[in-house]
Amino acid sequence: MQGITNLVRRAGQYIIKFIVLGTLKINIRGKENISDIPKALIVSNHESYLDVFVLGHPFFKYGLKLRWVISKANYRLWYLKWLYFLWPVIPVNGTVEKIKKAFEKDLWVVIFPEGDQRWCHPVEVSKKRPGRGAAVVALSTGVPIIPVGISGAKKVLPIHSFHLDRHYEITVSVGKPFRYDVVEESKISDDLLNLTIEDMKTKVKSLVEDLS
Repeated sequence: MQGITNLVRRAGQYIIKFIVLGTLKINIRGKENISDIPKALIVSNHESYLDVFVLGHPFFKYGLKLRWVISKANYRLWYLKWLYFLWPVIPVNGTVEKIKKAFEKDLWVVIFPEGDQRWCHPVEVSKKRPGRGAAVVALSTGVPIIPVGISGAKKVLPIHSFHLDRHYEITVSVGKPFRYDVVEESKISDDLLNLTIEDMKTKVKSLVEDLS
């Protein structure tokens, strides 16, 4: 049964890939940084609803091994259930433990550390904190982290819009994998957590800035 499910998922992923490539202009940089490692944490900026589709493109060969961390609000959207079937997701609820279990199965996990900051009203941004899950996982597991910067997606499909402007090109820049020294989760201080979050954001931001 699992074999049939995987076959259907992979076929669906191929269909989505050809639709995306036929609809959008996507330029991939740094594909040589995607190593054949058994598991990894992919961290990326988040500027459009298109990010999931364009970010999945350079990691397509890992399609059956990818797990996406999403908000509970998005997980409840019934019209996206087909997408969650093709690419299984990890809803934000007990996220750290779920990601660790995914790594035990040699899966790749994609997470957007910006959390809800990108999607709320500009006035509310200062009240939102970046998600800490990525930093906790990175520090407590020592898995390879692959930073990714996406540029142009918000021009093609602005936030809260469903109108595609296909005149623009979307560029995805994949950075070199890195790791943090392993720290027992119970011993991770707030200062270390904040430093790690900022370091991740800086690495992703530098990739985005290199594209502008």
